[in-house]
Amino acid sequence: MAATDESSTANLCLSELTIGENIGRGASCTVCVATLSSTEPHKRFALKVIEKTKIVGQAQLTRLFREKELLSELCHPSIVRLHCTLKDERNLYFVLDLLTGGELLWHMRRAPRQCVPPSAARTCVGALLLPLRHMQEKGVIYRDLKPTNIMFTLTGRLTLIDLGHAKRAGPDERSTSLCGTPHFHAPEAVRGDGHGWPAQLWALGVLIVEMMAGEAPFWETSISKSRGDDLKTQILRAQPDLSHVPDEQARALAATLLCAAPEARQVTYPRGYTDVMLHPWFHALDWEAVGDGRFVPDSFDFAAAHAEHLDELESSAARAEWRAIREARARAAAGNGKAFKEALEDLDLVPAVIAHTELY
Repeated sequence: MAATDESSTANLCLSELTIGENIGRGASCTVCVATLSSTEPHKRFALKVIEKTKIVGQAQLTRLFREKELLSELCHPSIVRLHCTLKDERNLYFVLDLLTGGELLWHMRRAPRQCVPPSAARTCVGALLLPLRHMQEKGVIYRDLKPTNIMFTLTGRLTLIDLGHAKRAGPDERSTSLCGTPHFHAPEAVRGDGHGWPAQLWALGVLIVEMMAGEAPFWETSISKSRGDDLKTQILRAQPDLSHVPDEQARALAATLLCAAPEARQVTYPRGYTDVMLHPWFHALDWEAVGDGRFVPDSFDFAAAHAEHLDELESSAARAEWRAIREARARAAAGNGKAFKEALEDLDLVPAVIAHTELY
């Protein structure tokens, strides 16, 4: 087990946790609630469960170790906290903070016409820029910006989750791997030219438009595809309709972030997120209050999100689904390859195994 602090969770054992309902699922993992009954009141965590049999190949193993390493190092109040990692015969576990104030997408869908009001959108984007800037200062690019990876605490503090695609990158370094959600990809990524920090600014522009206009600026439908206007064509054309973004300054910011040429984005914002924070749209924002979690999106109903979350935890359907997942795990086959198996046996052995593996 590896831990990120010296609190009571540092020496946590899997047997001390009561594993409860499923609250999320990814391609190779499940997220459920875990309760530490030895504390009063009982402390709850989000437990990310990674099946060893679903870790296929060295690349996935490399990515898993990198996620653990970055979560351990990137200590920021607006980045989800990793308490420790655990393991058993079948699974690896990440013990994370449980966030019950809802996903950004949850709040977007409940906004009038699914459009987040300008003041709430500005506060939300401002709060998002703080962890993104922290990551940039540490030489880490996030690479998976989207509404479902942005969550809130019950009190409304924005928290960035899921660093599965994050990686270290120098200021001028480019990656050729495509990851994340397709409609957030920048033109240079779609062309296969290699992409770096400017592509992260593009993704921020997409998020701003999606929040405030109620729809993504680039989106493929069966009708658009039949007309030859598929998602790739739209992104390469880089002419988003920003007329539905109601705030003039937000519209101006989105226009500069969604510039087709990555060099132009880099010239406009040479220091990345630090320069974005200086944009006129944020001039009235109290950065200290946002950073302290005292200033939160005013139109978001965090209590309602929390209540809905509790209802989901208590549903018998969720409990039945979790039992089915555990039974399926018990039938899973073991992984292949001696070194690969040894690495899965203990997550702390991963660095030695991947020492000569190129990170994507």
